[in-house]
Parts: sequence; structure tokens; C-alpha cells
Amino acid sequence: TDAHAMAATLLAYHRSTEGLEPDPEWQERLSAVSDKFRELMKKAAEAVGEMKGQLSSVTDNMSGQPDAPQGKGDQSELEPNG
Repeated sequence: TDAHAMAATLLAYHRSTEGLEPDPEWQERLSAVSDKFRELMKKAAEAVGEMKGQLSSVTDNMSGQPDAPQGKGDQSELEPNG
């Protein structure tokens, strides 16, 4: 179905782009050409900062709970081929 295809596409995209960093040269080129791209980059940076702050807040709250996982632990059961 279309929903399955969309989910598979998103998973493939996230797996293939995980750990990649944007090329600063291309960011600079696009920023020089387009005001809209500069605005989009600014919004994206703010959103990432907010998400990191929220994640940090959640993990800080979890660390005070007695049964909260400490550290990364064994996540092999969460990996599809792990």
C-alpha cells in the first residue's frame, strides 16, 4: 500500500543519511543565492536545538528514576539485523 511504501522510503532515507553532515560549501552557496534558504536553515537549526534541549530534559528526568536505564546498554534487540 501507499502507507507501506512511504514508511519504507522514510526508513531507507534515515538509514542512508544517518551520521551525515551537511556540506558547508553548499550551505554557503545556497545561502548566498536565496533568502528563503537562509530562513529555512535558521528555522532548522532552531528546531534541532529545541529537540536536543527536549531530549536532554527527558533523559535528565529519567536519570532520577530507580529503574531508568543507565548508559546506552545492549540495544542489539532493537536493531533489525542485530
